[in-house]
Amino acid sequence: MAPTTEITRGTGARYAYKAKMLGMKTPVESEIQDFLENEGWTGVSVKGVEAETRWLVEQVNGKTKFTYGLPYKMPIPIRGSIRDKLFMIPAWEKIVENSLQNLKELLE
Repeated sequence: MAPTTEITRGTGARYAYKAKMLGMKTPVESEIQDFLENEGWTGVSVKGVEAETRWLVEQVNGKTKFTYGLPYKMPIPIRGSIRDKLFMIPAWEKIVENSLQNLKELLE
């Protein structure tokens, strides 16, 4: 993941990366919005796959809990929902897990 703006942290920061989808690497650029220190942010794609991630951060029993949401659109209606369940949801889950691991390394 590489920053694409002078802002590298917080609202307005943008990052370019390649997301692996259905065995292919797809270029994506996302912008951080609604950043609140120690609370969370929203990441909105500005190039590539249309998607949005929402990360919430909260302290629970002395540990940090991360919760995410990932609304996105499938361009193909009927067959798209089958592909979504079989391929896209697992791919997005892997991308989010990789993002979480990267974030964890940055915070430690």
